[in-house]
Amino acid sequence: MLFKQWRFLVIFAYIIGLNVFLAGKRPTNKCSSERDIYKTEDVENVLKRYSFRCIYEDGRYFRCFNCAHHIAFIVDSKEMIFDGTKLFLTRPVVKNPRQNRFSIAAVDVEKILKPLLEPEKIKKYLPNGGCIVIDAGHGGIAEGAKNSKLKLVEKFLTLNTARALQLALNKLGYRVFLTRDSDTDLSLEQRGQWANKLKAQLFVSLHYNAAESTQARGIETFTYTFASHPSTDRTKALVSDGLTETNNRFDIQNTYLAYCIQKSVTLRLGSIDRGVRRARFGVLRHIHCPAILIECGFLSNDDEARRIATNIYQEKLVSGIIEGIQRYLHNTIMRTAIIQPIRILKDFQNKKLSLPKRPLLKPHDTTNKQAF
Repeated sequence: MLFKQWRFLVIFAYIIGLNVFLAGKRPTNKCSSERDIYKTEDVENVLKRYSFRCIYEDGRYFRCFNCAHHIAFIVDSKEMIFDGTKLFLTRPVVKNPRQNRFSIAAVDVEKILKPLLEPEKIKKYLPNGGCIVIDAGHGGIAEGAKNSKLKLVEKFLTLNTARALQLALNKLGYRVFLTRDSDTDLSLEQRGQWANKLKAQLFVSLHYNAAESTQARGIETFTYTFASHPSTDRTKALVSDGLTETNNRFDIQNTYLAYCIQKSVTLRLGSIDRGVRRARFGVLRHIHCPAILIECGFLSNDDEARRIATNIYQEKLVSGIIEGIQRYLHNTIMRTAIIQPIRILKDFQNKKLSLPKRPLLKPHDTTNKQAF
């Protein structure tokens, strides 16, 4: 009888041990843990590592300075202004009323703040003479956005911009290919497959925007959404968001590339900055390299559409995209981004003035074309 009991205990222990061993061998999805998804960090503790000084202002803005950067968080909002350029976080920065402290999502620290503050640590995949693929959005029966009054069609504008961008990048020594060089209809999968076949090291998809409101205008740059987190236009994650796609391997590179291009293009054009956003666009999903999609202006806004149709606008747009790519590769800080924070912080420390109450851009209509 005693022998049977011991035999039962040995078999039971063996089964438990085997399950533990197999559990360690099974592949796990790190993004599936709710604890990891909703983990937060204290903003000031994060930025102390970079010698930032943080000040809470007007009950709405939480501003942080060091000798190189100026960051403004809008409390209870996803918006963050980094050196004058808008980016959207995955979740709002929230204030703890008891401790007068502010929390930020851990994923935003790892995939947005750190790339912006430590770009020199980002692995770049584009060497001199590397391969860049430019995607002229739409084509064929897929005409995209239109302005019938001005006879402007997105598919023709993206192709013209892509050709100009290809010519300019070729002159800099890069090997540049277009997903289409004529008015042809390509699926999103074909565009991605073509880029992967060419072993692209950078991918830029060009589009022009439209919205129900004719007042909407400005530039937006998109990256592929982080796994297990909602896209910018949503607040809650869906079950389908949990999938990790091919392009999520380049989340950090995508963030910094999008920031550099958004900053350069908006400054060149003097356009409204609608920010760096994230969406699960099909054209970006399976790309095997850093990839962004840029909305180069609103055709639904007559004033902006007239500008878009000019050679001056197109030249500045192409120059801005190229400048952004160069800044991404060489970690170049724009002088306009660092002079003002140094002066402001010095005056503030000398108690000559209070923190400036610079108004931030109000959010505009965020209606976009159908997400791919």
